Order: sequence, then C-alpha cells, then structure tokens
Amino acid sequence: MLIAIRPIVAGATVALAGCWHAPVATVQPSGPPHVIEDSVPIESAWIPVKVQAVDADKVSLDLLAPGEAEPIRFSGGLAARHLDRVQSGNELRAKLQRKLTVYVSTDRRLPFHGASSGTIVSGARVLAVDQSYRLLTLEFTGGLRETLKVHRGINLAAMEPGDDVAVHTTRVIDVRPGPG
Repeated sequence: MLIAIRPIVAGATVALAGCWHAPVATVQPSGPPHVIEDSVPIESAWIPVKVQAVDADKVSLDLLAPGEAEPIRFSGGLAARHLDRVQSGNELRAKLQRKLTVYVSTDRRLPFHGASSGTIVSGARVLAVDQSYRLLTLEFTGGLRETLKVHRGINLAAMEPGDDVAVHTTRVIDVRPGPG
C-alpha cells in the first residue's frame, strides 16, 4: 500500500511545482494616472550601488543606486577609510535613506504636481503588498527586488502590484565594499 502511494505523491509534487512561478511586476493597475502616496520614507538595507566618481580632495564618492537617475554624494565612512581602493565603476553595498512616490501611470511617467513641465519617471514597480506586516516589495528597472518595511501612516491598501514608484535617495547612511 505504501509503495503504491509514493509514485502518486511524487507525481503530484512535480505537477504542482510546475504550476508555481515567481511574481512579476508587469500588471497594469486600473484607473487614471494619479499619486497614491508621496514622500514615503524608507531605509534600504545594503543594496548594490555603482561608483560614478571618486573625489579624493573632498574625500567623497558619487553613487548611483537602483531606480535612480542621478547619483548622490557620500562622504565619510568607507570613502574616508578606503578611498585609494575605490574606483569609478566599482560596485559597493550601501544603506540608504530614501523617499518613494507611488503612483498609477499608463507610461511610467507622471507630471509634477502643479507644474506645467517636467515629469516623475518610474524607477521601480510594486511587486507585492503585505498589509499585515506593512511590507512593500519593489522590482527596480535593473531587476533588483527589495522588500521594505513602511510606517503605519502609509496607505498600503491603495497600492497594488504594477503601481509605479519613483525613488529619491535623500541620504547615504553607510557604504561597504563588495557587490550586493
């Protein structure tokens, strides 16, 4: 009897495993373009960043983080201790303070609030929302995925997979050597 059940269990396991696939942020949310949440404060933990420039005189690094269009300047920490070993093009790991703007868009762009010109460009998309643990999982344009804990005042109920996210790094907390 036990021998006859094993092939059935093995077959069911293989069949069910073939049905599962990882979530992908290609869903297009419904509704007209609008901002869902603006200036969502988050802290990214040790994500890969690329060194754009090294300034030995000012003991600083210009770093480009996933989802960002412009590099941010960092001085102190690793920049002061190991500046002679860091070169433009190196990949480091950084802990970042960031602000997110989550919005619905049809073309990954959203006009600035009250502005006649200029747009916010998406650097990531919402991949998953977990309201019970206050987690927001993002997929950046380069493919990096990051799950972030958000504050209680953020309206996660209005967010859904596929929403666009503009990312703005406000501060580099620290940098470590090595790729992400």
